[in-house]
Amino acid sequence: MLLLACVLAGCILGWMRGGKLRNFLSFPFRFLWLPCGAFLLQASVLPFSRWIPGEPDRWLWLPLVLSYSMLAIFFIGNYRIPSLWVMALGLFLNGLVIALNGWHMPVPEEMVSVMTEMQKLRYTPLGNDTRLPFLGDVLFIPVPLLRGYASLGDLFLGGGIIWLFLSGMGKRERRKPKRLKRHDHEETER
Repeated sequence: MLLLACVLAGCILGWMRGGKLRNFLSFPFRFLWLPCGAFLLQASVLPFSRWIPGEPDRWLWLPLVLSYSMLAIFFIGNYRIPSLWVMALGLFLNGLVIALNGWHMPVPEEMVSVMTEMQKLRYTPLGNDTRLPFLGDVLFIPVPLLRGYASLGDLFLGGGIIWLFLSGMGKRERRKPKRLKRHDHEETER
């Protein structure tokens, strides 16, 4: 929800600065299908967990590694866009804490009781054996519609998304062809 709010905030701020969404849509991204595929792969975990025999903990790492790899290739392919480096840092921090904690994102104990079935596949309660707990979803966001927890990586991802929309929507002025001055025109005729 936080990242979706960042997309919306980036659009609104970009528009307030005089930018246009069509500028962002014409931004020259390379391999744009990779983040779309990574999102679909992550969204398919719950449906596939119902069909694949055995405990999801045995195979859950595979879609995570594949989706993070797809996003990493997208970031590398678009390395000239500075905001994507901020997002890549967020992805790295999230991936690191997830990988070190059995492919689950650590969350505070009180979150476990209100988790959905999908969230229980992806999250684990913080404990004494949690590695790098400060990188887990431990930062409380008190904003009414976003109320919940986020990680440091999520904040970098969100900031990068806002920056991406601001730079992508920003005013793009077309260069006007230079007009020849009168004396330049006279010299070309001679």
